[in-house]
Amino acid sequence: AKACPAKEFQCRNRLCVAPTFVCDGDDDCGDGSDEEKCTAATASTCGPHEFRCNDSECIPAPWSCDGDPDCRDKSDESLERCSRRTEPQKPHCPAGEFRCRSGECIHLNWKCDGDVDCKDKSDEANC
Repeated sequence: AKACPAKEFQCRNRLCVAPTFVCDGDDDCGDGSDEEKCTAATASTCGPHEFRCNDSECIPAPWSCDGDPDCRDKSDESLERCSRRTEPQKPHCPAGEFRCRSGECIHLNWKCDGDVDCKDKSDEANC
């Protein structure tokens, strides 16, 4: 049985997780051991559908790993948290809006209008 690299938390099932995942209200180990020995102070105080930033700020869970930092400390977009997901969770745009490849929603009439509105210019691609 090999130990985890320095600073990492070793789960009961021998998985290693970054310390930011310990007591974050999420079962990152898969066996719950990273959420077991949490005091009220370290345990998540966010709601069930919220993400807890490293600085304890709470944001709506869908905002985590959406390509847009919402936490003051930007921990909702940290590489170690978001790289475990295969694809960032991008919000769906309301009817009548176009979703840029970079994730933001713009008015459908702004697509192919000769004016760049998306951060990644995808609203003016393939016109």
